[in-house]
Amino acid sequence: MLKKFLRCVHPDDFYKLASISRNIQTLEHFHIQYRIYKANRSIIWVEEIGSITANAEGKKIIDGVIFDVTEKNSA
Repeated sequence: MLKKFLRCVHPDDFYKLASISRNIQTLEHFHIQYRIYKANRSIIWVEEIGSITANAEGKKIIDGVIFDVTEKNSA
């Protein structure tokens, strides 16, 4: 599923998602905006806000939301 999602991310914005790996290690919140391709190959802007926690076994859990902010970024 992750591979399928990554194929949707605009190539110029991969670095933004890569920055989340630091947050995963430090269990910090994240807040980023990036572009993705929709099924029809049009591009939209999304805003992702989330947090990272670890369960008792140390497994990292990502919890968050993604919003379409295309209109906001076009204004």
